[in-house]
Amino acid sequence: MKRWDGKGEIVAVVPDRCTGPGWVNTPVWVYWRDEEGTIHQDCLQPEEQTDLLQEIFSIGVNVKYVLYKAALASLKRREGA
Repeated sequence: MKRWDGKGEIVAVVPDRCTGPGWVNTPVWVYWRDEEGTIHQDCLQPEEQTDLLQEIFSIGVNVKYVLYKAALASLKRREGA
C-alpha cells in the first residue's frame, strides 16, 4: 500500500469500526488520486489520527452506513435487480 506523499487530491475519507472476539479497531481509510490519476489508499490507525478525527469518527461511521445503503439501492436499481 502506497502511503500518501502530500501530493494529489484526497477523494474520500472512510472511518471503519472493526471488531472481533476480544478486539476492536477504528481505522480511517484515506483514498487519494495522484498526479497521474491513479487512486491509492492509506490507513490511519487510531494513534495516528488527530483529536478532531477521533471526535467525529462516530458521525462518519453513521454517514458511511447511510451512504452504503443508498449506493447499494442505486446500484441494484441500475442493474434492474
